Amino acid sequence: MYIQEEKALPGQELVPFEKPLVDAVEALIRFHRQKGGGTVIQTESQWEVVIKVFEVWATLYPQEYINFKNSQGKARSNQKNHNASNREKGGAEIQHMINMPQVFHSILRVLYPNQRFDKKFVTKLGNRMPLLRMPEKL
Repeated sequence: MYIQEEKALPGQELVPFEKPLVDAVEALIRFHRQKGGGTVIQTESQWEVVIKVFEVWATLYPQEYINFKNSQGKARSNQKNHNASNREKGGAEIQHMINMPQVFHSILRVLYPNQRFDKKFVTKLGNRMPLLRMPEKL
């Protein structure tokens, strides 16, 4: 376990993390700053950060990555139609557009706190990262 030498602030505890995780998070923060920072994902440089976050997650958690890939394949094959739309009897049509690992989502929320995960953004994310996409096409 990796514990920083600094003292905790009053009322806070230091939480031990493994050194590779701490190093990866620090590298992501530096990369985010090098690519212009920001609080929402708009530029090509910011999309590079998004891709890097996913790559780092997959590298640090290889078994979770394999499980995610497998579950995506199963979820896609279980869908009623390949456009990911499901219409309930007499109800509205709901589209399940993407799945993403919770850790990946959480890191994006930290790096880009004002990013809205609305239909427009989710469509872009699914188009740039096909593994996350639920339907064959968005």
